[in-house]
Amino acid sequence: MYRIVAALGVRLRTLQALWQSDRGETGPIQYAVMVSAIVLIALFVAAWGEDVARFFMSKVEGVDAGGGG
Repeated sequence: MYRIVAALGVRLRTLQALWQSDRGETGPIQYAVMVSAIVLIALFVAAWGEDVARFFMSKVEGVDAGGGG
């Protein structure tokens, strides 16, 4: 029984050490892929935002914004 508990303890400590050693650090290729994905998402959001702005501006162009007339 003692050997089983000791073996489980060693495995648990090994897994814990593996989990603690991972600090989210990535290699250069993973970092480049992450940055390029962020840039592509930003470009998509900017293009989508421009389309939305043009849609609403086309709706607003016919409305008089003066309000005092």
